[in-house]
Amino acid sequence: MDPEATAATMDAGPCPVCGRTNPVDARFCGGCGHGLQAGGERVQEGVADPLVGRVIADRYRILELLGRGGMGVVYKVEHIHIGKWMAMKLLHGELARDRNTVKRFQREAEAASRLSHPNTVQVFDFGRSEGLMYLVMEYLEGRDLGQLIRDGGPLEFARAARLCAQVCASVAEAHAQGIVHRDLKPENVMILPAREGRGEIAKVLDFGLAKLRDQRGNITVTRAGSIVGTPYYMPPEQIRGEEVDPRGDVYALGAMLYKACTGVPPFVANTPMGVLTKHLTEKLVPPSQRSGAPLPLEADRIVGQAMQKERGDRYPNAEALRQDLLEYLRSVGEAVSDPSLASISTTQAQTPAGRGAAATRKDVDRYEKRLRRRGLLTNLVVLLLVGGLGYGGWLAWERYRAVPEVPTTESEPNDLSEQADPLPLEATVRGYLGKRQSREVGDVDLYRISNPSRARRELRVEVGALPNIDVMIDVVRADQTSPVLSADSGGVGVPERIPNFPVSEPEYLLRVRERWITGELPTENVSDEYTIRYELVEPEEGWESEVNDSLELADALPGGPVERRGYIGWAGDEDVYCFEEDGPPLEVALSGVDGLDLVLRAVDRVRARSTKANDGGVGEGERVVLEQVQRDRTCVTVSADEPPPDEERLRANPRVAYTLSVRPPSEGEGDGASEGGPSEEAP
Repeated sequence: MDPEATAATMDAGPCPVCGRTNPVDARFCGGCGHGLQAGGERVQEGVADPLVGRVIADRYRILELLGRGGMGVVYKVEHIHIGKWMAMKLLHGELARDRNTVKRFQREAEAASRLSHPNTVQVFDFGRSEGLMYLVMEYLEGRDLGQLIRDGGPLEFARAARLCAQVCASVAEAHAQGIVHRDLKPENVMILPAREGRGEIAKVLDFGLAKLRDQRGNITVTRAGSIVGTPYYMPPEQIRGEEVDPRGDVYALGAMLYKACTGVPPFVANTPMGVLTKHLTEKLVPPSQRSGAPLPLEADRIVGQAMQKERGDRYPNAEALRQDLLEYLRSVGEAVSDPSLASISTTQAQTPAGRGAAATRKDVDRYEKRLRRRGLLTNLVVLLLVGGLGYGGWLAWERYRAVPEVPTTESEPNDLSEQADPLPLEATVRGYLGKRQSREVGDVDLYRISNPSRARRELRVEVGALPNIDVMIDVVRADQTSPVLSADSGGVGVPERIPNFPVSEPEYLLRVRERWITGELPTENVSDEYTIRYELVEPEEGWESEVNDSLELADALPGGPVERRGYIGWAGDEDVYCFEEDGPPLEVALSGVDGLDLVLRAVDRVRARSTKANDGGVGEGERVVLEQVQRDRTCVTVSADEPPPDEERLRANPRVAYTLSVRPPSEGEGDGASEGGPSEEAP
């Protein structure tokens, strides 16, 4: 087998969810556990991202998913007070649940937020909100260096040297503050156009975060052909498990420069372990002998010194490597007069002011200064209000003494958000799905509901049945039109229920409508009325915590016996549970739910294998035996098998809860599957 061909294969076709390379026939990604189709394509789940539209920390509205990685998920967000775009990284659930990791994340993020070099992606904010650890940073539109090389092939050495010098300038500032990157690679360097097309700007991502991965042992090889970490750019001392200092980053910079000017990593092999071994033992082939185009002798000298096996033989720091690169650029007539080759403004910095532009450090500083001024003004206002408390209190008492009239029926028209009827908490209101709006759109009734405390609570909605209509209920955020949830558990003549959907914003809309089918005339019913009622409840101990339909938001299970209850509350609902502790072999038993054919699946995220239990029929339970329980590796999912189109069967049952029981295996069990039952799905 050709090692360079193997390296090319390992570089290409990453998992679209987390970027992890998997065998072409893998059914599950070994990095994140998501389902894969042939060729590494993601299985279409058909469920909208539950975080899109949500406001984090009362100021960041999530707009869209940008990507996933080994540390977490990256979203494009809007700072609702500034009106500018930013990027937000949410740590994976297993990282956010580990106390030591959270403390280290806060220290590393605080250090990274002090970095201000123009070639460093700026960190604006970090913290924890509603159980989610977040890091807010500069939003950039461009390609990373790895994509640039894949799209256009190897770079001319002068161009590669100019970009690498900018990366060195960023890294040198971090080294001066005691921060070692530890995971420099082409995918962590964004390339952006400079002002008026004058060259390119390099921006370095993820300072300080790589150390979190290293603390959890994730820079090792987990199985043949699976890489966790970045072996192509890893210095020998990091492979040996020794402490990494700034010279480790110098080695990675040299390896990255090698890849940029040749198109291939400095060392390739048939297996990841082979790559690591070559870093330790094999002599470096000069880049001029690996490149398809002529390279100057300085390329061999600079890369060779940066990638010396012994750290004492390398450049002492990133600044020394940068100066050598600048000296080469001067010798070939390249302009190097601008400080650090990095103080040119990027295209993003020229975005016109107003909503829809990317935020800058100046925007954030102005906002924080405005908050401080507002705080002083607030204190003054409070002093003035103290004298009027008596009169104000009397007015408030008179206002709230009056008992408001509670509506009992809908008020048409209420098809639009501005026409929505107020729906009082725990009050029953009656309505009709009457005259259709057109031949394609039926009647729609909108109700506005309130969550006065703004606390995270669970929404429970009951909608009565209509004899000739398949009723649906949508949950819509007050400032949006697309629903965050559409509940349609049954068919014609079946009532609808949302058992436990989490809400944390002050207002939502509930939309009652018919399940419309393209090409069919919407139904009118002016004689039969439905009822709608909602309540807000506190989450209960021992129950699932929605939304838990992804690995990032999975509910945690201990490594021993436990019970959890939950609902398959709407079509497409899937509940994910991951073990947060190591444990002995365990049996996982799932109780049946009336009208549903439940599916229980155990996933080993590292081996990329799953055990699927689906022997029981409608209304019957499932079980599977886990031979080994490992922290953040072993997960189970609960879902309902979709009925065939010609079969009248529920797609969800929001009225009957399932019970997930984790306990020691029964006598004679422990082989990983029940008799004649669950089957293991291999890649």
